[in-house]
Amino acid sequence: IRFRARLGASRSERDIPQDVTVDVDLDLPPAVLPARDRVRDVFDYDRVARLVVEEGVATQHRLLESYAQVLLTKLLAETPAEEIRVRVAKLRAPTTYSVDAITVELVGRRG
Repeated sequence: IRFRARLGASRSERDIPQDVTVDVDLDLPPAVLPARDRVRDVFDYDRVARLVVEEGVATQHRLLESYAQVLLTKLLAETPAEEIRVRVAKLRAPTTYSVDAITVELVGRRG
């Protein structure tokens, strides 16, 4: 999921929306798999993407870790997933040395 958000440790970083990518891996239990090959019976992936973007643009987060933790908590609460991996990357992050992205990955399990 790619979008622009006000994410960064400094005020100047948060003043300008920056490119962010978020990968979400959901380990779903077999019980939620559709019995037939019908779109209406499958888990709503658009809902996951919407949650990721809405949280990313609604609040200015200082840390990638904080944003990733909020996503993980919300996704565990709002999906039937048994395990969730959230990877948040800030593209072209301001660092002393040239980097393509800074990435944080968190894993959460139900129960």
